Amino acid sequence: MNNKILVFLMKGIIGRWFFITLNAVTFFFSFYCVKYVVYAIIDHIENAHEEKPNFLRTMLHQIMHNTPHIEKNGLDKVNITINSIGIVLISMGVLMESRETITKMTKTKITPLQEHLNDVSEYCGMGLLLIGLFIEIFTVIIEVPNDLINTVGIENYLYSACVFFILIGAIIEFAFIKDFIKSFFNKSLNSVID
Repeated sequence: MNNKILVFLMKGIIGRWFFITLNAVTFFFSFYCVKYVVYAIIDHIENAHEEKPNFLRTMLHQIMHNTPHIEKNGLDKVNITINSIGIVLISMGVLMESRETITKMTKTKITPLQEHLNDVSEYCGMGLLLIGLFIEIFTVIIEVPNDLINTVGIENYLYSACVFFILIGAIIEFAFIKDFIKSFFNKSLNSVID
């Protein structure tokens, strides 16, 4: 009885709509996290200076000059946010890479459609896994005590790299969603419906 429930759940997990929905949620979560981190950096920079510069001037000033580092409280919030998206991307990558294994475990018939979906999941899953790992590496570098690796004054640069990786992850998720949606309309793949 439990085995049938597990097979039913796993078949639902590898379904196209589940993967599309899960990636769409992660895609929007990524942008929400980027928005939060960018605003935290801008808020820090604006608080470090008496005048209120505009967005472009703030970012240019950040790149050109070594601004004071983010206070500990702000640093913790930004780290938690970036760690969260890193963990989500790693988890999504592992799940997506495991689609073929789950397909075999549920004894789902391997059709050209299933092979295509497994390939797309594997490639995009590996990309998300690597992006998530890079994000985690950068946040660990920031969290390491300054006696070991002194990151005072360069946190914003490392956070900017994390934002860049999150945006690359969003592009990978968008490509995944696009390929999975296109699979509904590809007649050669849909000769046998999953």
